[in-house]
Amino acid sequence: MASKGVLLRSALAFCFARAALGDVDGCTALAVGKKATVEGSTVTTHNNDCSLCDPRIAYVPARDHAEGATRPLAPFRLEYPRYVGTDRSDLYRPMPGQKDTVPVGHVAQVPHTYAYWEGTYPLVNEHGLGMGESTCSSKLIGVANTAGGTALFSVSELMKIGMERCKTSRCAIQVMGDLAVEHGFFGEDPGQGGAGEAVTLADRDESWVFHVTAGLNGSSATWVAQRVPDDHIAIIANHFGIKKVNCKESDTFMCSPNIFSNARAANLCSFETDEDFDFLGCYAPDIRTFSYMAGYAPIPYYTTLRLWRIHSLATQNDHLTVTNNPFDYAFSVPVAGKISVETIMNYTRDHYADTDYDMTKGVLSGTFGNPNRLEGGVGMQEIRGQFARGFSIPRTSYSVVVQSRHPPERSIAWLAADQPMTSVFVPFVASAKRAAAFYQTGQQEIFSRDCAWWAFNFVSNWMTINFQDMMAMHVGPKIKEQQDIIMKAVKTLDEQWPESDMILEEVQIGLQEHLVGERFGWH
Repeated sequence: MASKGVLLRSALAFCFARAALGDVDGCTALAVGKKATVEGSTVTTHNNDCSLCDPRIAYVPARDHAEGATRPLAPFRLEYPRYVGTDRSDLYRPMPGQKDTVPVGHVAQVPHTYAYWEGTYPLVNEHGLGMGESTCSSKLIGVANTAGGTALFSVSELMKIGMERCKTSRCAIQVMGDLAVEHGFFGEDPGQGGAGEAVTLADRDESWVFHVTAGLNGSSATWVAQRVPDDHIAIIANHFGIKKVNCKESDTFMCSPNIFSNARAANLCSFETDEDFDFLGCYAPDIRTFSYMAGYAPIPYYTTLRLWRIHSLATQNDHLTVTNNPFDYAFSVPVAGKISVETIMNYTRDHYADTDYDMTKGVLSGTFGNPNRLEGGVGMQEIRGQFARGFSIPRTSYSVVVQSRHPPERSIAWLAADQPMTSVFVPFVASAKRAAAFYQTGQQEIFSRDCAWWAFNFVSNWMTINFQDMMAMHVGPKIKEQQDIIMKAVKTLDEQWPESDMILEEVQIGLQEHLVGERFGWH
């Protein structure tokens, strides 16, 4: 087993690149099969680790489109305002001084698009299709048409179109893959470190993981997807997780038609037959030797520690060995006992409590047991090393746990504003069209008492004074109290589901306003 000392000496923190190259996501995503959950629902999650992201949650309504209409493609943008225009959501109507977003291109539109909730990335659509995202390293780098290349699609725009056009994970994978191959894909973070993307998907019957990267010569795309077995959980931690691929097994895999030819043409790896092909080994750089930034040590534990943690929790194996080798970890693992949606929420809050890597104790801990770490800094250039990287981190903009259920209109995107460790999950129901204003306003650059993100970010920052005592005595109990109230209210809602969408929306708004406006004394 790797020791704390190995972690401290082995690598540099992932986001040194932020200062020189701008914001880097570094998100974590989970996909859970329906037989692995207590509720019998599939689940996908996304910790959106973004220090600049626009915190607003938007409702994008369903629409009919005229024959011959085209869909504009937005440029990749994280910060406020991430989009400006009247064609998508009322939330994006231009404010004084704002100009409509200029598209980077267009694709053919379909006759009808579905409604969905979205943050920086889509959350859940009216048919219960949910998604999460995690940026991954890749050997092939796409070049956007705004940067001298031809690629039109970032993963966020692919995900949005998948939400607009599909009821199932399989449909969304095919739509996203086909569009990426035809029009080109580029990574949202610079260089090989951010050239690939993973999307976790959940519909009312299946959970999947989708990987996409560029094609040859910075254009087109290459992709693969694998189904998560119904009694399994899969985790993506900024590294491709799909290994051995059998494209002939259509029940388990979906593949781009160029997956093998691109690997051979670019001389990415050697494999005698298609059956010998390994997507991770071929398309991803080896994180044990790959340096995210030149001159710094590799950072394998940045990924593998998170893999180890979810695998050990899900399998209830306290003796699972931590290694720096991603090939030591399976694509997915069976759960030892069915897990609840609340347990999965706690996975998103995790900082390795009661393990050798507990970020609230010893040398891995900050003052007064604070598990929060700011990545990067000149000190790390003097003393090489890597601290443990938790699931909930200071730059987490939001966490979402999407529960895809039967009937699909009752599916829920449970959303925690700011980092989930010090936040509470509230429901965004798939069939609801309205939410509390707290969740649909605000920006990180301007403090506001009208913004849910600022309410929870304020709590998180204030806790740096004495994290240990504040969490034990005040914040922790209050989070549990409020989460219990919300979960019980939604259980009651399930038992007496209203026929009127207006009543449903009033319940949703009431829970959201009660949490932010009253219980936390924000007004």
